[in-house]
Amino acid sequence: MKIKSEFLNEIKKRGFIYQASDIENLDKIMSKKKYFWVYRF
Repeated sequence: MKIKSEFLNEIKKRGFIYQASDIENLDKIMSKKKYFWVYRF
């Protein structure tokens, strides 16, 4: 399955996603809506 969401593609590439039970539906949601993500260290 090819992931359409830019965010999911990036975190998968970085190794943060290695198991998911419903990645298809998550990808549908993430690719339709725009989200604002904040990372704090």
